[in-house]
Amino acid sequence: MSNRQPGRRSSAAFFQLPRAGTQAFVICLLAIMTACATQQAATLKVDPRHVAGAQYSPEELNRMMTILGYQRLRVKDPVTEQSVAVAEKQGEYRMLFQSLEDNNIRVDIHIVKADGRIALYLYNINNSPPGDSSLHLYEQLRQRLQFEYGAEHVSGSFP
Repeated sequence: MSNRQPGRRSSAAFFQLPRAGTQAFVICLLAIMTACATQQAATLKVDPRHVAGAQYSPEELNRMMTILGYQRLRVKDPVTEQSVAVAEKQGEYRMLFQSLEDNNIRVDIHIVKADGRIALYLYNINNSPPGDSSLHLYEQLRQRLQFEYGAEHVSGSFP
C-alpha cells in the first residue's frame, strides 16, 4: 500500500525520464561541455591603472591592434541589437579583432569600465590547437602590451 494521497503526484515524478532518455541527455550534455571547453584561448591581462594620461581605452587598443596588423570586426550590441565597433555589456567594453596575417586568429578584448582592466583572448576560430602562427601572434601582442603598459602590469597564459 502506498502512502501517497490519491490525485497527488510526487514532485520527483515530474523529473523522471526513462533510463535511455536520461543516458541520452547526459551524453548530449557532456558533448556540449566538451565542445565549449575545447576553445583554447591564449589570455593576456593588463592592469593599466598606473598609466598617467590614459585616454579612452577602446580607441587606444584599436590603434594598437591596427598597428599590429589586425582589423576590427563589428560586434552585436546587446541593447540595440545593432552591429557596432564597441559594444557595452555587463560593465565592460567589448571589441573583436581578426589578424590580417592569419585570418583564423581573432582577439576578443574586454575592458572593465570601472577600473580599466583589460583582458585579451587570442583564439583560433576553427578550434584547432594553437600552432606556430598563434604563438607568434601571441608573443607579438604580449610584447606590444608590455611596451605600452609595462611588463609588470601584463600577465598571460598560452595553452
